[in-house]
Amino acid sequence: MKNRYVDELRAEAGLEEEDEIPEENILPVLPCEEEKTVRETMKTVFFFMGVLFLIEAVIVLLFIGGPLVQPTWDKWKALLGLVIGEAFGVLWFLSISSQIRHVLDLQEHQAKNRMRLGAVLRFLLLAAVVVGAYFTRIVDPILILVGVFNLKLSAFLSGFFNKKHA
Repeated sequence: MKNRYVDELRAEAGLEEEDEIPEENILPVLPCEEEKTVRETMKTVFFFMGVLFLIEAVIVLLFIGGPLVQPTWDKWKALLGLVIGEAFGVLWFLSISSQIRHVLDLQEHQAKNRMRLGAVLRFLLLAAVVVGAYFTRIVDPILILVGVFNLKLSAFLSGFFNKKHA
């Protein structure tokens, strides 16, 4: 018994273990339900990214570069790094979503190669932005990475809190 759902399908259809399961019975959801699930998951991820961004922005405003009423260059530099990182995280998420939609119709090896290429390009772009921020010293490169890392935390929290659409 490797997969309970597959075993139940086989029993309902009266199939032996070697028999092929009809494709329409493999997925337990309809395409319209699947699209709704994807939209809900994306909304939840964006919600958590926004909440994490607001918490981090308050922390930056309160604890970096002196008092809140006296804005300093360090405070603006840190806040700008956080904004750039968050924007990069949102674009990263949209890029992954778009890429997945486009590779669904490709053959397996082409889809894998396209996904790998997209991942490498995203990481190279992030590295270029962080290195550029480090050398120009206009924004804080660490907070760029913190902003991008919000995507990872949001994706985890989305599945944890939104089990229905995970």
